[in-house]
Amino acid sequence: MKLPCPACHEDIALLATKCPHCHHVLTEGEVKERRKNALATGIGCAVLLVVAILGLAFCASGGDGEVKPDVVETNTSVVEDAVDSKAEIDSATREAEATYEAIALPAGAPPAPTAAVCSTALCATQQVSFERQDWPNAWKGDYEAMRNVAFCLGSSCDGAVQIDQVSSCAWRAALVELNPMEAGDLDGQQLQTECGNLTETQIQIAIRKAGELIERIGG
Repeated sequence: MKLPCPACHEDIALLATKCPHCHHVLTEGEVKERRKNALATGIGCAVLLVVAILGLAFCASGGDGEVKPDVVETNTSVVEDAVDSKAEIDSATREAEATYEAIALPAGAPPAPTAAVCSTALCATQQVSFERQDWPNAWKGDYEAMRNVAFCLGSSCDGAVQIDQVSSCAWRAALVELNPMEAGDLDGQQLQTECGNLTETQIQIAIRKAGELIERIGG
């Protein structure tokens, strides 16, 4: 869903906080007005769900364009029931690398947030798949890849990815808005799950990240 920029009137994403065309930074009042207009024009249920869960705290930065959190924790710990041998893990890595073709990461996109070490063959396989295909495809706007990235950031995908609930929430919100025709009830439920336990400060950061993802991927 896109609405006109208050300054240049070019269409920009609903969650955008800065216009990619004229670089206007939206004020709190402009954000609220865009919300009112979006609701009045009857945007889809999925986008309304994003708006409701994320609380519309677009301007939590205090006007300088940057969110300044006190502390945002990122859980990078992984608890696994089994530990495979190094030979098994190395074998799984080689097989995965032969299976999953490396897709080029779009210029400027950050490297995949994979875990430093895998202790199971399954983790190694998931890690190669995530880094080579899901992560770069997600930055290209692929719906399934964005779903996988959001899921892995929230669950670790068998220890392959660093858990980051804030980023998980942001990716899920971005995919719902960027893919209104494909997003369904399951995405709405996952959005509630991945965003529902965040603190107010974390929600603000998730909103900022979601807006940046939408502008970068959908712009």
